[in-house]
Amino acid sequence: MTPMPTMTQDMQPRKAFRNNLLAAFAGLSLFVWAPSSAVAAGPDAPKGGKETQDAKKAAKPSPATGGEGQDAGIASTKPNPIAATVGSTTIPLAEVERLATGKLQALRNQEYQIKKNTLDEAIAMKVLEVEAASRKITVEALQNEIDASAAAVTEDEKKAAYERVRARQPGKTEAEVLAVLEPQLRQQKVNEARIAAIGKLREKVGVKVFLDPPRVNVEAGNAPFKGKADAPVTIVEFSDFQCPYCARIAPTLKKLEERYGEKLKLAFRDYPLSIHKDAPKAAEAGACARDQGKFWEMHDRLFENQQALSEADLKKHAAAIGLKSAEFDACLDSGRKAEEWKKHAEYGTSVGVTGTPAFFINGRPLTGLQPYENMAQVIEEELTRAGVAIPPAPKAAATTPLAPPKKAEATRPSTGEPTLPKS
Repeated sequence: MTPMPTMTQDMQPRKAFRNNLLAAFAGLSLFVWAPSSAVAAGPDAPKGGKETQDAKKAAKPSPATGGEGQDAGIASTKPNPIAATVGSTTIPLAEVERLATGKLQALRNQEYQIKKNTLDEAIAMKVLEVEAASRKITVEALQNEIDASAAAVTEDEKKAAYERVRARQPGKTEAEVLAVLEPQLRQQKVNEARIAAIGKLREKVGVKVFLDPPRVNVEAGNAPFKGKADAPVTIVEFSDFQCPYCARIAPTLKKLEERYGEKLKLAFRDYPLSIHKDAPKAAEAGACARDQGKFWEMHDRLFENQQALSEADLKKHAAAIGLKSAEFDACLDSGRKAEEWKKHAEYGTSVGVTGTPAFFINGRPLTGLQPYENMAQVIEEELTRAGVAIPPAPKAAATTPLAPPKKAEATRPSTGEPTLPKS
């Protein structure tokens, strides 16, 4: 029988593999692992892939009237504590917490991600030790076996990678570019093999995770929604019909609907930004269309025609989707739906929304132009926590398949671009 190595004897190779595993779980790029806080928003997106505005407020929502969103913020053990006094006036702690909601929320998310990545690393090493012991081999031998099982990079994959970056590499031959890309592509295959192997070992050994992510108490309220009212996973979206990133993420949301079906509820709340002059009236158009049972048809039409959102355009869109024109026009002209978007926007600000698009998946916040993989990961984690089976992935899945239920705790890579030296 081969004896198991001591901690000291096995430390160096295990440390290197552990570091690579952490990179694999925390990384978000298809070829190069990046910090887990990065959001693949596209080259022209601002930080976070979302649109924001001065003072981080929605388009002049009405003053707070109570009701939805009042419980946002940090609870205090003292009744109405005071944070400071300025002369004869006071600044309540609740007001400070309300103003800092977004920043505090981001800090809690960052803390959770650090803990989760560290936990994933620890779990990975533990299941490797258990498997190695059961097979009477060293952990290093098991690690080498996993790496050797990685699939080879195909010529088609090399070609596709080259085509994605060739425009940014003027003056370089295909061979020169591939010389940089190929090692990254190979490492991606190794990382995929490691994540797959650890996922299977976690399932084999039996892993239960009790680390809960930070959540915000966000309700769908009376917002229009798709899916079953009692679906195990609810996404509440705050969006702006004139926001380009909101339009660009619409196909991702449709893909999620198709993938998870009745297990997913998607609610839409208006959050028109003050930098978008046509967004408030577009929000009213959506509400008027809802009165005739065609909110989602108008929703899709507006995102597909963001350059045509004047009041005259909105009336043309209504006719195009089959609404009763006289009824719609009267609704839009009256302005009676303005109060609805103001309430949505007010509520969004109270729960920490500062830009669009913003999402809460069972209360877990995600902001900006999120990749499909990021949102799918959170949905699957929530399904797993609820004890609900994850639907099988479609046969025509991407090269990095979604994980089975017990693998949903691992962080998946997102689709990014390889890193190349500047010309």
